[in-house]
Amino acid sequence: MIWKPSLGCALAWAIARWAGSNHPYLAPLTVVLCLQATPDRSVQSSWQRMVGTVIGVAIATVIVNWVGVSAWTVGMIVFLSILIGKQLRLDDTIIHQVGVSAILVLVFENHSVSYAFDRIVDTAIGIIVAIVLDLFIFPPRKNRSSKVGHRHF
Repeated sequence: MIWKPSLGCALAWAIARWAGSNHPYLAPLTVVLCLQATPDRSVQSSWQRMVGTVIGVAIATVIVNWVGVSAWTVGMIVFLSILIGKQLRLDDTIIHQVGVSAILVLVFENHSVSYAFDRIVDTAIGIIVAIVLDLFIFPPRKNRSSKVGHRHF
């Protein structure tokens, strides 16, 4: 639990920088959010995060050019994100990610035109790093008692 996220964050940051990201912190953030107690849950969390991120970025990218950032536009984008997510019958976790991504793109795209693109690419980098670490580098350990038998001392 100590090495996996630490190594994952360092690798994700380095890969995001190498890929040209102006927002490399998004990749290690994704690693931390996607690493779960089991590999299956990590894959599920990763899938939900990616789907939600892509939808949220798409919604915000369409809206960001027409509106400024204010309390009303943040509220509007969250409303639209939830409405679209519910209409698509998405899982609540995905809907939350749609809202988060939409808000972040709405706010940060005004300061950095590459934010929306980096958000998607860096999320994918973080997901790939998290899954590789979870499945191949630090795979779940088998229960020792199942290998040795049930000895009680």
